[in-house]
Amino acid sequence: MKRFGVLIAGMTATVIMTILPALVHSAEAGRAPQLIWNTTCKSCHETGAAPAILGMHLPADRIKAVVRNGGLEMLPFSDDQVSDDELEALADWVSAHDAP
Repeated sequence: MKRFGVLIAGMTATVIMTILPALVHSAEAGRAPQLIWNTTCKSCHETGAAPAILGMHLPADRIKAVVRNGGLEMLPFSDDQVSDDELEALADWVSAHDAP
């Protein structure tokens, strides 16, 4: 039983040491546009609660303005919620992305 605990502790340490650098790098680099879409935008824009915007090829500047200032029923997102760099990448991704 004691060896099992040591094995689990060793495996856990290995996993943490493998994943942690990737998580830190990811946090420094910002979240990927598709991750932001999937965790923040998709629940409204792909369910009918908000207009479907993928495939419309809206101008990136328009997307950024609506995200920051809100529009119609959409509340604005602050730079604490979506950084300026993340928003830039997200707006480009949405603008170029085809409909699902």
